[in-house]
Amino acid sequence: MTKFSISQLQSSHSDNSDLNIKEIIYLMRRHLPLITITISTFFILSVLYTLMQIPTYTSTTMVVVEDKSQTGSMFDLGFETNLSLINTMNNEIELLKSRTLSEEVVNDLWYSPHKNNLFLYGSKCYKPEGIKKTLRGLWDSIFNRKNVPKSYVQDAGISDSLFLKAAETLRKNMSVTNDRNSNVLKISMTSNDPDESALLANTVARLYQQRDMEWSAGEIINLRRFLQDQAKQVESELHLVEDSLRQFQEREQIFELEGNAKQLLDQLGQIDTKYRSALAEINIIRERRRYIDSKLSQEEKTLKGQLLNSIDTRLLALRTEIAQTDANLVRNASTYGENHEAVLSLRRKLTRLKSDLEEQTNQLIAGGTSVADPLKYRQALIDTSLFLESRLANYQSIAAEYKKIVNQYNRQLSTLPAKSVQFAQLERDRSVLAETYSLMRQKFEEARITEASQLGKIRIIDPAIPPLNRTSPNTKINLAVGLLLGLGLGALTAFLIEQTDNSIKNVSEIEHKGLNVLGIIPDISKAIYATKKRRKKKKTQKTPKGHKGTINVASDIKRRIITKEDPRSPISEAYRSLRTSISYASVDNPTKTIIVTSPGPGEGKTTTITNLAITFANIGKRTLLVDADLRRPVIHRIFNLNIEPGVTHYLTGFPRDIHPLIKQTEIKNLQVITAGATPPDPSVLLSSKRMHEFIKSLEIGWDVILFDAPPAIAVTDTSLLA
Repeated sequence: MTKFSISQLQSSHSDNSDLNIKEIIYLMRRHLPLITITISTFFILSVLYTLMQIPTYTSTTMVVVEDKSQTGSMFDLGFETNLSLINTMNNEIELLKSRTLSEEVVNDLWYSPHKNNLFLYGSKCYKPEGIKKTLRGLWDSIFNRKNVPKSYVQDAGISDSLFLKAAETLRKNMSVTNDRNSNVLKISMTSNDPDESALLANTVARLYQQRDMEWSAGEIINLRRFLQDQAKQVESELHLVEDSLRQFQEREQIFELEGNAKQLLDQLGQIDTKYRSALAEINIIRERRRYIDSKLSQEEKTLKGQLLNSIDTRLLALRTEIAQTDANLVRNASTYGENHEAVLSLRRKLTRLKSDLEEQTNQLIAGGTSVADPLKYRQALIDTSLFLESRLANYQSIAAEYKKIVNQYNRQLSTLPAKSVQFAQLERDRSVLAETYSLMRQKFEEARITEASQLGKIRIIDPAIPPLNRTSPNTKINLAVGLLLGLGLGALTAFLIEQTDNSIKNVSEIEHKGLNVLGIIPDISKAIYATKKRRKKKKTQKTPKGHKGTINVASDIKRRIITKEDPRSPISEAYRSLRTSISYASVDNPTKTIIVTSPGPGEGKTTTITNLAITFANIGKRTLLVDADLRRPVIHRIFNLNIEPGVTHYLTGFPRDIHPLIKQTEIKNLQVITAGATPPDPSVLLSSKRMHEFIKSLEIGWDVILFDAPPAIAVTDTSLLA
């Protein structure tokens, strides 16, 4: 008989571990029940998850951020016409997501009529219907959750814990996006109620626009008040000077100067007016700087100081040249007049230098503040403050030059008679204060008009509306994910089972090793199970109450002798095919002695050898079936024979002849030698010289001899017997 080992089959299995498409399909079909159960389980879980989820809705409002960095303000005061504020869309997005704005929204809605009908405050709860209601109720009861909306007193304030929780929830449910190369922001809010999602989105946009308007007009309002106070102060001083001048004229009867004195007074008045105007500009810049600095934190002020030092260091030479040019311009203008070629040339040079200074300052400021967190450092405020510092230094330089010229004219006036000097001083003060008052009133009116027309840079172009469709759960996606997860996990489990299973699964694994397949026996376990169930039911009906019937292994195997019970069945035909294959496996040297074994117990070796023996006997061959499984003998029970005497008796010396061991069965031409008494160590008996004599004595008298051997892997008995 052709032999092959289990290790060879395992090696064959590992050689074919790389699966092709055909093998994958076979694997899927082989484990189809497992995969089906996994897919069904995940599909059901996906359905339950979808039904358990509270629906969410998303509403979106659109706002446009107008870029005013390239346009001049009405209140540039002649020195900020090209001021550019670095305010990118990323800054606006961070401002929208800021904690401060979320807290303003929470506070605004708390004092609105919607307070007791919002998921945000827990004053509204989800109310499912149908099967969702049942599932949610079961879920809440398992985790002891109470789905009861809260109610708040209308005029009561919000608690700190609820305030912080609602603000954090609002920030988590907010999404702000910006399309590339556009200044449009999309503010999306998510809520469990469609109306609430629209309300939240519109409230965020409204308060965002309101805050921008307050920030934009805040500096203008402060400056308008400052100019109003300054104008009143100058007006009061002007009235005092006018009264003093009138009293002096009435007392001294001097109403004007003549000749060089009058010309000197006119020149002094012009220069002094410019000097006072420069001082007014300096005061305005300082007030604006003070207001902006009051809005900065200590860290922001530190950053501003660092940037200012860096700018001063890099632009020192340029600023020095501008200061010298300003001084020359003031001196030449006072000497030669405004229309002299030297004055015009200096003015053109000064314009070019100031343009270079502003451009380089912009670059340095942008490079210094662009690395800052837009929430931690309010970039635009810092930039404006830095520009004011630059303008302040410029005007201080101009005022210093005018002061020098004023001092020169004062020294010239001091050479006039005392009364003329006194009159000149009063007249000069009146003229200068009148010009200063006119300038202050002009700036005040400009500030007032600018304040009235201040609209901010935020425009709401598309308010949010309640959405018709929910955002989540997405039923189609959830079910698709569930099916894919189920399929993937099922296939993975099947693959792992296949990889860890070293058993022979198909004929190709044997043929791959060059071994001949003598026969294929179908699985008869289902048919046997059905028969067993019917017989057990009948036996239970016949068994008296209180008596327990027994079902042993032999009776199970006996029912598997299908070649006797149902010789016309396809399974019986398979055994006959196996018999034919064995008969013609070696025509020149016919096989007479056959050992039937299996890797482990319970795999059907006894069923196979019994049916094979019957098929040999049915064609007239004298067949002997030897039960060589001395550890767990079963064949004597199948044929209802006495186990003694048997193989062990012969091997131990009694009887000395094999004829007392041979037992006749109900089947013609089929005889059996049972195992005999169970020995303590069967392997010793099977390897003895007596065993060789036993096999020799069986060669005469039978055409086919079949040995039922123990499992090959469990014990060494089969190897010794072979």
